[in-house]
Amino acid sequence: PDSAEPLLVLADYHRRAGNVQMALADVDRAIAVEPKSEAARLRRAELIVDQQGEEATPTEASWEIVREVLKENPKSLLGLFTEGKFYLLDKKYAEAATSLRRVIDEQPSAAAHVLLGTAYLAQKQNDLARSEFLQALQVDAQYTPARSQLSALYLGAGEDENAAREAKLVLDQSPKDLRIRLILAEAL
Repeated sequence: PDSAEPLLVLADYHRRAGNVQMALADVDRAIAVEPKSEAARLRRAELIVDQQGEEATPTEASWEIVREVLKENPKSLLGLFTEGKFYLLDKKYAEAATSLRRVIDEQPSAAAHVLLGTAYLAQKQNDLARSEFLQALQVDAQYTPARSQLSALYLGAGEDENAAREAKLVLDQSPKDLRIRLILAEAL
């Protein structure tokens, strides 16, 4: 009862189950237990954005949380990662790339590489995006978002064999992924 971590795990469960209100309640309880917890505060910022649904953009309240965390700890990897995600949602791709590159320089993660690759894609820098997606797979060969993005990138570049290969690997792990099924069908 005196640790925020189990409450954050519970919040993640509720978030994946689609119950953002329950997830927010869990995070608020975690913040009450540990008011200085970066993870809890940043999770709250993300959940504020999640409440908006598919076309979500960061609100002033969510940005304020991120700024506060980074002001207290300018090297916070969680803070920089969330900042990068929020810049992506705000379509500020160069700023997103800067934040995410700082995260990767300190602690490479598949998720950070994929987000950085996505920022490069949005800037029409396909070679850099491809490199980031491949880096993500070097960090975690099972990371489906990287493989999924890579298959779409290959398809767009006319590399149908590579697109089909990557799509098949994604479908092995996520057989109900309709987007990947379409990529595979188009590549074939």
